[in-house]
Amino acid sequence: MSSTPPSIDDNQAQGPRERVEQVMPLEPQADGQPPSQVAALDPSGSDTCLPDENVDTQSATRSRLVREASNGRTEIVKQLLDEGASVHERDPELGKAIEAATLSGHIDTMRLLCEAGASVDDEYPGGQTILHMAVKLGDPGLVTLLIKSGASVLKPNNSNETPLTNAIDTGSVEMVARLLEHGADAETSSEEPLRPLVRAVSHGNLRIIELLVKHGWELDTKDEIGRTTLCVAVSAGRLDIVRYLIDSGVGLEDTTDGMTALHHAAKYGNPSIADLLIGKGANIEAVDGDELRTPFYLAIEYGNPAIAEYFLEQGANMAARNSNGYCALHLVASREPYMVDFLLRHGANMEDVAADGLTALGIAAAKGNIKTLELLLNAGADIDSFGGVNSTVLHAAARRGQLEVVRVLLDAGADIELARNTERPYTALGVAASSGRLDVVKLLLERGANLAASQDQDGFTPLHIACRDDMIEVVKLLLETGAQVDVLDNDGWTPLHVAARNDNDAIIRLLMAYWADPYLTCDDNLTPLAYAVRHDQRLAVRALVECGADCNLGSPGEFTALSLAARHGYSQTLELLIELGASIELLDARGESPLITAANYGHLETAEILLQKGAHVNWEDYDGWTPLAIAARRGYGELVRLLLERGADQSIKKKQGASCSFSVIHRAICVGHVDVVRQLSDATDGQEPPMDTLGRSPLCFAVSHGRHAVVRLLLEREGHQASLQDIYGSTPLGIAIRIGYESVARLLFNATKPSLDAEDLLGKSLRWWLSTVATPSMQELFENLEQGAGDAGSESEGNDEGGGMRAHCDICLMRIMRDQPRHHCDACLEADFDACLRCIELGGKCLDESHKLIYYDSSPRKN
Repeated sequence: MSSTPPSIDDNQAQGPRERVEQVMPLEPQADGQPPSQVAALDPSGSDTCLPDENVDTQSATRSRLVREASNGRTEIVKQLLDEGASVHERDPELGKAIEAATLSGHIDTMRLLCEAGASVDDEYPGGQTILHMAVKLGDPGLVTLLIKSGASVLKPNNSNETPLTNAIDTGSVEMVARLLEHGADAETSSEEPLRPLVRAVSHGNLRIIELLVKHGWELDTKDEIGRTTLCVAVSAGRLDIVRYLIDSGVGLEDTTDGMTALHHAAKYGNPSIADLLIGKGANIEAVDGDELRTPFYLAIEYGNPAIAEYFLEQGANMAARNSNGYCALHLVASREPYMVDFLLRHGANMEDVAADGLTALGIAAAKGNIKTLELLLNAGADIDSFGGVNSTVLHAAARRGQLEVVRVLLDAGADIELARNTERPYTALGVAASSGRLDVVKLLLERGANLAASQDQDGFTPLHIACRDDMIEVVKLLLETGAQVDVLDNDGWTPLHVAARNDNDAIIRLLMAYWADPYLTCDDNLTPLAYAVRHDQRLAVRALVECGADCNLGSPGEFTALSLAARHGYSQTLELLIELGASIELLDARGESPLITAANYGHLETAEILLQKGAHVNWEDYDGWTPLAIAARRGYGELVRLLLERGADQSIKKKQGASCSFSVIHRAICVGHVDVVRQLSDATDGQEPPMDTLGRSPLCFAVSHGRHAVVRLLLEREGHQASLQDIYGSTPLGIAIRIGYESVARLLFNATKPSLDAEDLLGKSLRWWLSTVATPSMQELFENLEQGAGDAGSESEGNDEGGGMRAHCDICLMRIMRDQPRHHCDACLEADFDACLRCIELGGKCLDESHKLIYYDSSPRKN
């Protein structure tokens, strides 16, 4: 059993006695017994006049005091108090005597208990005090007594309401006056500043409002939630209070959430108040903050035709729009037709287009509002008007699946093939197919919609659209109705291409069941399988192959499906194709195997899968490139490591015609991939370096291309290459001197300390080349090097990074300018052998002395 005393319910419909009897039924008083004997009754209510010796007489007396107070037996309460009962004791069910008397509404008993010293500031459920309860009983005298007994007029309950607010709710002017006289004014109130005043305004009690104003409350202000007193009065329909507030100087255009008093009059439909406000100067076209609604707009929105008509009589703008670009007619087009009828009778423009491209008819159609739709059509609305940006009313209904609206529009003569959008000229069937509105599609087909009508600039048909938007039930219906399964768009796409691009395996299987051709290619020469692979759509790949598509065919005459997966690095798709039977050795049009393609694009994981499945690691394409040579040329270090681990042969040379070939490491050096060169060098540790057709070592290649970092690496690992000569007797240092790579020349000289007087096969020494063709700065460098002054700069890489050889003499490797004469051989080096005049004069030859050299004054070769 709870010891918490009961509280007063503001909305209680029962009387005080009934409220108490719900807590504890009261026994009738024993007839003819004096009060002292009544006080001695035991709790069971027996007729025993004297208590049993085991009964706690004091406890029974305390309990009886509360019971008698609750029952309003004032004389008995007085006698019990005289006999020593304490007003502070609590009954476990009814609480203290003062509370029990208050709950039961026994004012005389409450007065007696107050005079006896009962506590009046205790809190009860909801934070209420006895004063809160007494105010609700409506006895000013009792309120005065409680205040005199020490009850606080300022103490709020849990809702932050003081007794003053409760008194305002009762409407008792006298009660309010008593509380104000005893300190409940605006300066001392603990409530939100405007709560008592707003409450009085809401109740429409002018005398109380005047009392509050007299005691410090200000009229022209807002409460804690932003409401002005004027807006509250208007919302409550208090005409006399509205007049009083305006006459007292409250601002007409002050707002609550952006709404003026006139907006509130429109919202709550009070023409009398609106007339008063406009008569006092309220702005009839004021807008409510960011939403931009006028009072007329609000009257329409809340369905108040009387005040809307009044506003029109006062000159309100019927076409005013809110922040969404809707006028009043657009707003109500989706609702019951009575407000639409009102606006039409007053001249609203049915063809006015909203910001989203909809007319009123389009809005009604989109929302499925048949009654409003028919009303607008009967009033003459254009049936083919805008139902959205670049669409008709029929489009709007079809897009939203409003079947009955579509039926009404078609019955009324809507153009079933009309398309307003020039870029995407969807018909109603295209719109319904895109949105998956199966019932609407069926109805449109029954009414003769064109199955093959082009729906956009790409030439998509409704079947293409349904496949694109994954509407399988629509696809099935279109096919059953006779749609051509292999219909082409402007780019040669079939519906199967579209489904493959979208990875919709269910639609693919459905199309294939209707004999869709998986080998048709679009304008890009791609089959549906190729499109699926290109976009890594594995569900589509499986569906196509399982339904009969050749797993090897990607782009006829160009590449296989597996090569396409390897090109894009789609490892999972690649594995799936192999699982489905694709050949890992089938070549594309350029002779590339899938592994070569993976190497060309640097896809490590893809290459590893192909190697695990048995791909030939040394396969050469039509130009003689192996996967390793390609990976080295591209600088794919990790891929080079993988290929070497799997047995790739770097000695295989890329052949150029019958007379020239380059090893893998030569190719890596050409583009300066140091890490790749390091790996290739590690793999051939201890072996003789590979030479190209002209007898040039990897170090020669690095020097001729100005690859300083590679030169340093090779000198550290294979320093003996510095003394190797090509077929013309040139050393790497001689090449560096002639080309002009100073930092490389310094590095080579410091590493080898060669004699500058040793001659090459043309009979010329390094010193001769220095004096004849070297730049002044190169000559100065070697003067310092010979004197031992150049060592300090040997670690500098300088600016010799070449980026590849330009047009040059194949004997001395010096550059030949475009307009310089040269000798040329059409047989050597794939008809790419050139020699400068100096080298020919010194006795230089091409690779075969029997070849006849051709003299050119100038040539664009190699430039």
